Amino acid sequence: EIYRCDWSSDVCSSDLKEDIRRETERRNNAKFEDVLPRIIASAEHRIYHGAEEPLRSEPLRIRVMETTDDLTIASGEVALPADYLQSIRLQWDGSPKTSPTFEPPHTFFLNRYTTTGGSPVRYTIESGSIHVSPMVSGDIAFTYYARPDALERDTDTNDVLTEYPMIYFYAGLVEAYSYLRNPTEMQKAFGNYVSLLGGLMRSEGRARVGYSTPLAPRIPGARI
Repeated sequence: EIYRCDWSSDVCSSDLKEDIRRETERRNNAKFEDVLPRIIASAEHRIYHGAEEPLRSEPLRIRVMETTDDLTIASGEVALPADYLQSIRLQWDGSPKTSPTFEPPHTFFLNRYTTTGGSPVRYTIESGSIHVSPMVSGDIAFTYYARPDALERDTDTNDVLTEYPMIYFYAGLVEAYSYLRNPTEMQKAFGNYVSLLGGLMRSEGRARVGYSTPLAPRIPGARI
């Protein structure tokens, strides 16, 4: 049976666990039941943070994970949101309005303006905080990829699980078959996972910029 959320009762996490039990033929298996929360947590880590060899996969970054938070900077610094995964952009709405560009920490702090006025033009991220240059104080809009709520209880759900349940299903199978020491089925599940992940990421990219719409030239008469 293909995994799908129960849209009417909103118990996606419960459905996910049951389908992993069924697919691995571990229903009513007490030992497997004990490690199932760890399997789901490992699957979520793979989804949102990626993984390296021998089962390398990219982290998921899609529109339903995007959020914008209004942060208050004090003397050029503010703590990152607790659910932060990856930055998209900053927007300073003071005068003049700016969209600071990212700079790696090792050069940012060498070149940082120590003045406390004006608008921020650059930013970096270090030690759990956003740092801007100049060292202004004020409100800034931070758009970033947020980590969806973890699936800890059977009634838990989140936007990724609701919209793209098969991502969770195959990631869960990868971790389940790893625990069960079944490399053949693990490779099958991993192949399905990376194929689905790659297709979803490409689809998201096309949806963001348009599939066949040409970019408008910046200068009238110019060619791209």
